[in-house]
Amino acid sequence: MIKKRLVLLIIALMLMQLIGCSGGNKSSNQSQNKSNQPPSSLVDISMTADKIINKLEEEYKKLEEKKKEANNETSKDQSKEKKKKDKKFNPEDKSKSESQEKKQVDNTWKKINEEIKSLHQSWNSYESKEEMIEVAQVNMIEKELNSLTEIASAEKILAALLKANQFNLTISDLYQNYNGKAKGYINKIESYAKEIIYLSYMNQNKENKNKQLEDLSKIKELIPRLEVKFEEDKKAKEKVRELKNAVDDLEQSVQEDIKEVVKVKGEMVAKKVKELKK
Repeated sequence: MIKKRLVLLIIALMLMQLIGCSGGNKSSNQSQNKSNQPPSSLVDISMTADKIINKLEEEYKKLEEKKKEANNETSKDQSKEKKKKDKKFNPEDKSKSESQEKKQVDNTWKKINEEIKSLHQSWNSYESKEEMIEVAQVNMIEKELNSLTEIASAEKILAALLKANQFNLTISDLYQNYNGKAKGYINKIESYAKEIIYLSYMNQNKENKNKQLEDLSKIKELIPRLEVKFEEDKKAKEKVRELKNAVDDLEQSVQEDIKEVVKVKGEMVAKKVKELKK
């Protein structure tokens, strides 16, 4: 009887030890995962880059809208009533309107350049504290950032959009160093989708189309990785499935070479990516 009790006691102690070790390992793993989150300085870089891109997109769309309005005005036959109004038109009013528009544009670029300065600060903060970045990666990021600064100073809007997006894409690789790979994949997909959209703003040629198809290929490589990351998250899995369908639609529009459709389908992919970010 005593022997049986001793055996049971030993078994109980062994089980308690095993459970304790398992719990300790679990706690240790959770702690490790928590401590390996992307630093706030890296998150700040991504957020600031997004702000710059959003501001540039808004400004580009405004410019395109003005071009359309100007083209519509010149193509319309002026009515007699409009001709009368034109005769009464004061050149000073036109000058004031143009001056006001210029101030608005200048103010927008001022804000964009301020955000780029903030981007430099966030990058310096991140780079000075992190030791996992390779020298080649640092050089590449700094090259992209300096190039963006130069282009934005020259107020080249489409070139600035492409460069800001490229910078964001390059930064996305840094998330591989932390417990934030899914965020890195999502950011990359968004950057590739946006590049496809921006290239559709330009004159369509073989080089641009090949680049769009290359970006699509990279997106399609990243989606299975997202599926693995969100394997146990039903809502996220559904969003990834929707993203996958949107990418297929975008690919078809690129193949068919219809610029306006590429823009619409590209925006749809970007929208699906944003839903995954939430």
